[in-house]
Amino acid sequence: MFADLASRAVLVVGGGEVAARKVESLLAAGADVTVGAPVLNDALAQALADGRIRHRVGEFDERWLDEVWLVIAATSDADVNHAVAAAATSRRLLANVVDDAALSSFHVPAIVDRSNGDFPVFESGAIMLYLAERAGRLIPADEKGRSRVVQWLMFQMGGLGPMLGQAHHFRIYAPEKIEYAVNRYTNEAKRLYGVMDKQLGKTQYLASDEYTIADIASFPWTRSWQNQGIELAEFPNVKRWHEAIAARPAVQRGVEVLASARRALTDDKARDILFGATQYAKH
Repeated sequence: MFADLASRAVLVVGGGEVAARKVESLLAAGADVTVGAPVLNDALAQALADGRIRHRVGEFDERWLDEVWLVIAATSDADVNHAVAAAATSRRLLANVVDDAALSSFHVPAIVDRSNGDFPVFESGAIMLYLAERAGRLIPADEKGRSRVVQWLMFQMGGLGPMLGQAHHFRIYAPEKIEYAVNRYTNEAKRLYGVMDKQLGKTQYLASDEYTIADIASFPWTRSWQNQGIELAEFPNVKRWHEAIAARPAVQRGVEVLASARRALTDDKARDILFGATQYAKH
């Protein structure tokens, strides 16, 4: 999340390493941090001794949420994290559950570049562009080449991602099947695959014959082509591009990370937080 946390009251539930990392980021942002946990690790104990945080001793108690603006569940106990999310939701508080986006009331990708004056960047496309330019990799240095990559990155951000996301939702997740919505977004998915297929008939990758952040941004959305009502064989250039990227060792490592972190939406509470009224509650 990217927000002004200066002087905001934030509760972090958990006393271990993950909680400590969260606390350091919150303190750097100027938040007023309280940690709730039976015991604190060395880093948190030192922060307490230095007067940088407060400590609520014991197991999670919903009363800890009184006068809190944001709560972060950072324990290794899934039941505790679930209880924190449920309590925060009932009070319409912003809540983040570490490693479980389905239980979080917000999840905006964000980074803080510690090597550049703690410079914050949010939104995935902006993060990729920032990192590529900082590293001098995965984006051309020349003006026209850079523009081509940015154009296809914006294609993903403004078209491919949102429209395929809607196709996923109405085809897979919606509690009732709405024929108009299913047809609307399935057809839009086919149109977008057609745009990519035409371009990939001219170049090896989306923006050029070189692999760039435009491909990195777009590839994950095409991994679920079946859920989008797509027959990949109907788009041979996309199929060739998809298979080439899927064979890259770094991509395979990234996919493994995603597979280990992703969880099925089998819990009604998690489903409501991600898709239901909770997501749109005012905070």
